[in-house]
Formats: sequence, structure tokens, C-alpha cells
Amino acid sequence: MPTIIEVLLWLLGIGVVGFLAFVGLTWYGIRRFSRSKRVRARVEQGQLNVRALSSDPTVREVARHRLAMRRSVEATDRAIEAAKESNRPVGELPQVAVDLRRAFRELDDDLRVVENEPDSGMRHRLLTDLLPDIQTHERLSGDLRRSLLHARGASSSALNRASEDLLLEAQSLAALGDGSSRTGRHHSADTRDDDADESRGTGRD
Repeated sequence: MPTIIEVLLWLLGIGVVGFLAFVGLTWYGIRRFSRSKRVRARVEQGQLNVRALSSDPTVREVARHRLAMRRSVEATDRAIEAAKESNRPVGELPQVAVDLRRAFRELDDDLRVVENEPDSGMRHRLLTDLLPDIQTHERLSGDLRRSLLHARGASSSALNRASEDLLLEAQSLAALGDGSSRTGRHHSADTRDDDADESRGTGRD
């Protein structure tokens, strides 16, 4: 008959084996998820490259904006990492990059909505509504990278002012998409305007 110590050792062994199996399965799952995520990203990149050559001007423009924003976000991430590795002052610029990435994800989702819009006229109208935010994102991303480039020679107060200004603008841009899509808000506003015009016309009749 096994002693209490032998039973405890046996249970401990089972626990260790179970823990190692859990860690192994978790690691395997993370690897699989990361790999599938990279594969999906490459597939989508290829699809966007094809759409960027579409004969439909709006589809072509949407794809090019999505590709341009992706390149901009990736360039910003690389610039942040390079500045940190070189021990250059960065101020609040890393947080600006976080907010710009959030704004990018929201704008990218909205551009997907535009892509899937079957009516070509509405598709063009929705894209036109999004262009100011897309251009703001492009400008802020460029300003951030320029600030990082000139951070070595800038005073800490100048860097802080630039960081704070960019942070406020980036947070405002990211907040525009919180809770609802930009395309949804624009479409609702247009619908309300059309309803109001129709109501005024009915009243005159």
C-alpha cells in the first residue's frame, strides 16, 4: 500500500505534467494564432494591391488610401522604435502613435464599409466624407515622424509642446470613431438633411 508521501509525489507529478501540457498547448495556440494572423494580413495586402488597380475609380482610391495609411502606421512604429533604441527624447510621441494606430483601425474599418457599398454613387459620397479624417491622419503621422527626427536638437520644452499638440489632435481624431463609424454618422446626417428638405417641401405644397 503506497504511503502518504508516495501519493503526494504522484499527485504532484500529475500536476506538473498537466501544467507543462497546458503551457505547451497555450504556446502552440499562440503560435498558430500569430501565424494565421500574419497569413490573413498578407492575403488582405494582396487583395488591396489588386483593388488599387481596379477600373472603378472609387474602389481604386479606397484601396490606395488603406495601403497608404498602413505604410504610414508601420513607418511611425519603426521611427518610434529607432528613437528609443538611440536614446533620443520622445516625450509623449509614443502615446500619439498609439492614438494614431487606433484612429487608423477605425478609419480602415470605415473604408471597408465603403468598399462593400453596392451603390457606386453612395460609395463615392461616403469616401468623400471620410477624406478629411484620412488627410488629418496622414498629416499627424508625418508631423510625428518629423518631430522624432528633430527631437535630438530640440529643447525639452519644444518637444513637450509639439508632443502635447500632436497628442490632443490624435486623441480627437481617434475619439471621432468611438461608439459609431464615421460613415454611419455621415449617412445618418445626410438622411436627416434629406428628410428635412422633404418635410419643408411638403409644407410648402
